Amino acid sequence: YSTNIMTHKIRLLICCLTIGITFAQKKAITHDDYDLWKKINNTKVSNTGKLIVTSIRTATTRGNGYLQIYNTETQKKVNYFNGVSSAISQDENFVVFKKSADYATKRAEKKDKTKDKDKAKDVLYIYDATNNTLYDSIHRVKKYSLPKKNSDYIVIEKFKNKKDSIKGDSLPAWKNNYALIYHLKTKRQDTIFDIKDFIIPEQGTTFYYTTKDKKNAKKAHGVYVYNVAAESRKTIDTLLFNYTKLSVNKQGNQLTYVAERDSAKTDSVPLKLFVYKENALLPLVENEELRLGKNQTLSGKSGPYFSENGKRLYFYSKIKSKHKKDTTLINDEIPQ
Repeated sequence: YSTNIMTHKIRLLICCLTIGITFAQKKAITHDDYDLWKKINNTKVSNTGKLIVTSIRTATTRGNGYLQIYNTETQKKVNYFNGVSSAISQDENFVVFKKSADYATKRAEKKDKTKDKDKAKDVLYIYDATNNTLYDSIHRVKKYSLPKKNSDYIVIEKFKNKKDSIKGDSLPAWKNNYALIYHLKTKRQDTIFDIKDFIIPEQGTTFYYTTKDKKNAKKAHGVYVYNVAAESRKTIDTLLFNYTKLSVNKQGNQLTYVAERDSAKTDSVPLKLFVYKENALLPLVENEELRLGKNQTLSGKSGPYFSENGKRLYFYSKIKSKHKKDTTLINDEIPQ
């Protein structure tokens, strides 16, 4: 009996020692471990459910992620390092996405206080879902837009090119950002230099854009319409001081925007509201007091927009400021 008790105690002692050694050898969780944890950041599904595109990011936003494209028909999937900002064409033939710089590069840039113009830029990738391969890539991309119900083209804004040691910045693409009109089926490209802003409708082959003023890059020199099918552009207006708040209806046959009459430096900048349709420019609000009422002005912050069927246009107004801005004072000296 005493022998059995002794044997039991020895076994219990060995078991306790084994558990203690196991816990002692287990590594404690650190922040580096947290950075390895992944989460689904965004998921997009194509019209018929053929393609599922998922963006996987680190839970702490430190570290790198990937973009996964899954074909439900072939059950094939492919991953792309640091893929972000994806879009699926309506015909389900293409997936467009950007690849951002790796985390180490971004961290080093932040640590070194790298200027924006010298930071690593995103690369745009176009994935051919039919052949399960990368179709094309475009470097130094700022943003892009793919129509929801048109698979013919995408509009891509590129950062201005780096200065050439021989050509300098003599060419338009070296001076300002520019846009590419990229035809998905043929890879054909057209260029719009000095791009300021652009807006693309859900349907149709027409989009609208503004270009930068040569003397003041923060202002738009003019507003234009581009026909993708004909590869042609047309000037809508270049007579006013600035053009903002572009909005288009779903069909793409109506555009509205707000324009500044002049460069008067007051708190209530005189504004105009226009509508462009059927190749004609119509001033909707040209005299604010006559159209909106006394002491009312168009809002420079909230832009106009069309109703779902495009039959109505909504816009905002505000009470006009009574005082002029004192240009002899700096911002910190102006009473808030």
